[in-house]
Amino acid sequence: MISSNVLRKDGKFVHTRCFTKDVTSIVEEEKRRNSLLLQLEQSEARLRMAITSTNLGTWDWDTQTANIYLSEEGKRICGLPSEEPVSFEKLSDLIHPDDRRQVDQEVKRSTELGIDGLYDIIFRIHRFDDQRLCWVRVQGAVYVDAKKDSTRFTGMMLDITDIKQAEEKSAQLAAIIRTSNDAIISITLDGIVTSWNASAQRMFGYTAKEMVCQTILKIVPEDRQDEEAHILSRLRSGLEVEHFDTKRLTKKGNLLDVSLTLSPIKDAGGNIIGISKITRDITGKKQEERRKNDFVAMASHELKTPLTAITGFAQILMNHSKKAGDDFSWRVMSRIEAQAKKMGSMIQGFLSLARIEGGKIELRKEVFELDALVSEIVDDAKLLGTKHFFK
Repeated sequence: MISSNVLRKDGKFVHTRCFTKDVTSIVEEEKRRNSLLLQLEQSEARLRMAITSTNLGTWDWDTQTANIYLSEEGKRICGLPSEEPVSFEKLSDLIHPDDRRQVDQEVKRSTELGIDGLYDIIFRIHRFDDQRLCWVRVQGAVYVDAKKDSTRFTGMMLDITDIKQAEEKSAQLAAIIRTSNDAIISITLDGIVTSWNASAQRMFGYTAKEMVCQTILKIVPEDRQDEEAHILSRLRSGLEVEHFDTKRLTKKGNLLDVSLTLSPIKDAGGNIIGISKITRDITGKKQEERRKNDFVAMASHELKTPLTAITGFAQILMNHSKKAGDDFSWRVMSRIEAQAKKMGSMIQGFLSLARIEGGKIELRKEVFELDALVSEIVDDAKLLGTKHFFK
């Protein structure tokens, strides 16, 4: 740096004096300071971008002046308008009553430590605008002065309502799976078991340790292996598999009658990544159905025996009445024979019902003449009501 002054007399230049000073260190320090300021501005810009991208709200509380700064994202989380002034009391009023004590204790703990430290609190707030309940996580640092008094709190605020709701739903699902009486199993699209609840262990005898990472074919009877392959193939193709009854194998080798309900497990993109199976033991139900069907079949056969005898005796009496010329007795016995045959048909229907429930026959519908039915009813009425006239 060069400075000079000039001596003049009567307006004429006489001489000049120059002073030269080495300011290299000052210039270099100025360059370094400018470089640091530029780096600081760039760091602050990157920090702002990072905070914005993570939906973090920032805040700063000066306990000496009671001034609180809350960023725009922080105001959005709390439901505060941009122009709304912020105070410690206003923010405190947002805290859920059941969580206020926890927050107060954490603030008190931070202020009583007497050293710079960190804090991390999760609590609920009622938003200022719509009173909607939200979960927030507040993290930051507390600073103390030479007297060990807390002078400043700084930190970040994050809305974790979605995370908390997801945790609650996961806990509910876990509780349902854990306490369900049905076996709930999840497998990959290749048939490898990924989860196995307590009911599955009780039902099939295998522990989760024995089944997880093993093929589901371990509990499928050999004659039904193709059935499982067909199910997996349909689900891999995006097709649905409706509820159906089948058989499965226990660890002891016993066959169980089970009812299966299958649902695809999809990721966030809607891609099928696995299969959920709900298996219900219906062995008792099947045994009850078999006992009922056996009883119906036995009762039907037992009832048909005396009906056959009644029909036979009626036919004998019909022949005897016809030979004796007793028209009334013949008509009565013919009606007995007809009703016995009708009863036999009804019993046969019960027997068929047992076969229907057993899946052995199909229903067949037939057309019949209504006039014949009406005539039969009228004839019976005439036979039984001889004192009345029918036309």
